[in-house]
Amino acid sequence: MNFYKQLLALVWTVILTCLMAGCQDHKISSSTEINDFSKMEPGWSKVSEDVKDISGSPGPYRVIAGDVLEFTLPFMVERVEMAEEKNSFEKQKAYHCRVSSDGTISMPLLGQVFVEDLNLPDIEALLIKAYHPKYLVDRPAIVGKVIEYQKQSVTILGAVKEPGIVMLQHDEMTLYSAVMKAGGITDKGAMTIEVTRKDKENKSESVLLPIRHKNVPMANIQLRHGDHIEVKPFIQQSITVTGLVNRPGVFPIEPGMKTSVIDALAYAGGLNTVADPQVVRVMRQNENGELINIKLGVKEKEIAKAASIQLRSGDIITVDQTVRTRTRLFLSEILKIGTGINVGKSY
Repeated sequence: MNFYKQLLALVWTVILTCLMAGCQDHKISSSTEINDFSKMEPGWSKVSEDVKDISGSPGPYRVIAGDVLEFTLPFMVERVEMAEEKNSFEKQKAYHCRVSSDGTISMPLLGQVFVEDLNLPDIEALLIKAYHPKYLVDRPAIVGKVIEYQKQSVTILGAVKEPGIVMLQHDEMTLYSAVMKAGGITDKGAMTIEVTRKDKENKSESVLLPIRHKNVPMANIQLRHGDHIEVKPFIQQSITVTGLVNRPGVFPIEPGMKTSVIDALAYAGGLNTVADPQVVRVMRQNENGELINIKLGVKEKEIAKAASIQLRSGDIITVDQTVRTRTRLFLSEILKIGTGINVGKSY
């Protein structure tokens, strides 16, 4: 009987200690702290802001210096130029010209005509107006086309199927086109795309874009000749759950999917019901490498805040030991011991 008196005294001592220290177990982060934490992005995922997305219809092709054009002209345009006569004929002749570095083409009778950044219908209309009626009595039918495009090069490396230098037409100088020319992103997917280029002072500048669904860049940005594109391979994103949970460990999360603290605890098999913890701590490394943490309540009145926190890859969720949880675990063990002593005994 003395054993049970001593055990009862010890239990009451532990309970009183728990009651005196237990108020510290329920100290949780304020709404402002939780809001600031939710807005904080982990340092590794910082991406460029104010990126101009040019997705959509590019419109008619606009010629640039270096393009080779072909126009069907009345056959006698050259004869008119030689004889200085005004006339027109039904026969047509193909005339080739290259857009020079100053944006002009050389045309019979007309000389230099500025065409850079114009589309073909606009150039055709410009030439027709120049020839008729000054040089040709009848309105000529002039049809133009690009027979050789001036191509520009960009380098694309990393998680694409055909890495290397890709040649793009002027109207293809976009991130989407470069990725497609390189065979697309690999089946394993990618996390981010970084585009690096030289500015006017020959200094490097870069744009970092996240990937949606492992294979779609967040924005279709305009590229420049000589750009370097690195498609960074997909690394499984994960969170870590430790402490008073039933199955602590590292758990994968899907990019773009919302994962809350409640979800994370569910992955870990739920809280230890014997310890019955009241507070969960969430830790995240900011862009300066500092570990920031908040404390969230997980009981009925406070669980909404825990459910609203969207976790990021690399977050650590820990359910710490407190005086209260240690007491409950201790009492649980004592009760087990007491039960074991009674086995096979009678008084």
